[in-house]
Amino acid sequence: MIRVLLADGHPIFRAGVKSVLAGARDVTVAGEASSAEEILAQASRLAPDLVVMEPRVPGEDGLATIRELARQRPRARLLILSARPEDRFAVSCLEHGADGYVVKDVAPRQLLAAIRQLHAGGKYLTARLVEELIRAHVTPRPAALEAGSELSRRQLEVVRLLGSGLTPGQIAARLQLSVKTISTHRARILRKLELPGTAALVRYAVAREHGAAPRPAAPGTA
Repeated sequence: MIRVLLADGHPIFRAGVKSVLAGARDVTVAGEASSAEEILAQASRLAPDLVVMEPRVPGEDGLATIRELARQRPRARLLILSARPEDRFAVSCLEHGADGYVVKDVAPRQLLAAIRQLHAGGKYLTARLVEELIRAHVTPRPAALEAGSELSRRQLEVVRLLGSGLTPGQIAARLQLSVKTISTHRARILRKLELPGTAALVRYAVAREHGAAPRPAAPGTA
């Protein structure tokens, strides 16, 4: 069962989302919050699997709340459910620690799909948001893109799985390799691409999936 903390300043809207989630057998609303202070307090008390949050709740700045929530509850997944379109603000939410972003006019089935995808360890990015990410200059610099042609097929597979939001442990299990081997691949990839860390590598993976990075290396490339 996916335990959700629902955070929004409007009781009527929370009631509507609760109604949607009540129709799913694998999701339950463990608690509610109507302010930034309540979000942090309830997240600490309830330890939910996932937080569905409107970033413009009363209290502290929404981005600061996202950042603090990600710091305090790193295992809790965070889905932003906002009235704002998938624009630069949505990118900022992801940069501050959110795992996915959907707008409030989303269809109920899409909201549930986003919740399940985040709970499974992935990210939830619409095509429009991916375009905004690239437009916001999160695409790696040309030198890194060019270096992508030097990656082996296994390294490219690791890049793709990291970009989908999987942890090194989950990737190791999927590829039937040790976590140490995946960590070694990650370190070599970062060195080849001249990227500072996993966040930049995820942005590289997003860019690659949407045509902003070079094609895979030829078979046999080390």
